[in-house]
Amino acid sequence: MQGGHSGSHAYSVGCYHYICIYGFPTTFKLRRGIAVPRFLFLKNQTLTVALVLGRQPKLIATMKKLFLIVAAMFAVVSFSACSDDDDNKDASIVGTWQHSREMGYEDDNGEEYEFDKICSDEYCCLIFDDGGTGRETYDGGSEKITYIINGKTLKIKYGDDDGWAEFTIKELTETSLVLYEHIEREEDGKPYTASYTNYYTRK
Repeated sequence: MQGGHSGSHAYSVGCYHYICIYGFPTTFKLRRGIAVPRFLFLKNQTLTVALVLGRQPKLIATMKKLFLIVAAMFAVVSFSACSDDDDNKDASIVGTWQHSREMGYEDDNGEEYEFDKICSDEYCCLIFDDGGTGRETYDGGSEKITYIINGKTLKIKYGDDDGWAEFTIKELTETSLVLYEHIEREEDGKPYTASYTNYYTRK
């Protein structure tokens, strides 16, 4: 009984507020000829929402159009994002990449400094050929490199060095390449730590 009383009270409050604002609603007839107001009540525990049907046809039509526009925009954005991903997933590192920016930090035995510099030297490039070879060029010369790619890891050996420099490929598209390198070693018996993020643009 208490639940029924609560429902009747909510119904009365909903009707009362509607009548105070809009007046009595229009009615429609059921099959047996009974006239009832155009109310639809949605009840969720303590919240009762009264929806008036048939009073605002223009508003309903406008809301439908707005929904269709939003849905269309969402579909276009999603398709564009998927297309970009599809285009870039097959991007190859083979080609000539001009060094455009370098940022990071170095910590030499507790003395740390950060840097972020633009590289405007057009001769400073990484060139990756087919077959795992290439060159690093700079103003006044170049050096042969050997490289290996495994997933997002790029390893480069410069000239006749025995060791390999290891990079993480942060970004590889048809137009841009971003390489991250983290170094931890000892120099002259002192700890040395460095982090570099290098940006390249395809030439």
